[in-house]
Amino acid sequence: MAIRVGHSRTIWAAGVLAGAALLSVAPGSAFAADSETETDFGLGASARQIRLTRGLAELFAEEAPPGTRTEGYSIEFARRGQDIEFVFGFGYDRLEATDGYYLETGGVPTVAGQVDFTTFEDFEVYTIDAAFLGYWELHKILSVRYGAGLGVGLVRGQIVRTDQICTSGNLERDCAPDPNGAQLREAMDIPPVLPIIQAQVGVQFRPTRAVAVNLDVGIRNVPYVGVSAMLYLW
Repeated sequence: MAIRVGHSRTIWAAGVLAGAALLSVAPGSAFAADSETETDFGLGASARQIRLTRGLAELFAEEAPPGTRTEGYSIEFARRGQDIEFVFGFGYDRLEATDGYYLETGGVPTVAGQVDFTTFEDFEVYTIDAAFLGYWELHKILSVRYGAGLGVGLVRGQIVRTDQICTSGNLERDCAPDPNGAQLREAMDIPPVLPIIQAQVGVQFRPTRAVAVNLDVGIRNVPYVGVSAMLYLW
């Protein structure tokens, strides 16, 4: 199933990122405190598992199918001071929620036109975003990090709806396409560009000045869990 494949791909990519960073670490190489006042510039990558939950869908619908998990990736550029980091990135998020029956907010299943069978066809977003992150040091190689940012996303794909007629509240069993419906595989009117609003909190493991591995949870329009690695090369 495509969802499981995407989930495995996310885990694999996260492992590669973390492993590559850790392999570059020399034993006993925690960086010295005398670098605190200097600025570092880095290049990194991130992978995230996106949580498209039923609860999230039901903010916009009375009833929705079970949630799913998809994936996203980014290439990131960073400017790091002592306690503040500016991160600029190019990303990709696959936002295909579960295909199925969606009941309109406040709708009644047995009323024609209030249940749609909705499919998400290659629905994805390509993003440019920037964020400011703060750091709270727990140990010379371990910090809590937190921050927020904004961006824009270019939308690709479509969300397609077909009106259903239902004989009961059991949408999966008792609904069928409405031959007299106003919508028959009708694409939703979605803006070609969407704002990206993000906030995150996590931990950073930085065994050397040149290498950092991060584990974060947050919101990037939708909830996610992510891992990233940064190489500070300049």
